[in-house]
Amino acid sequence: PDRQDAPNDLIRRADAALYRAKETGRNRLVVAENAPSSQAMG
Repeated sequence: PDRQDAPNDLIRRADAALYRAKETGRNRLVVAENAPSSQAMG
């Protein structure tokens, strides 16, 4: 994360990554990026 990111933005991106991982199934890793989309990895 950039030092300028607000804590709420970091939490929002982490939350989005969590739900993306849950949608794609078990044992998934999702990287929260600065961009609105996240990439699922498994």
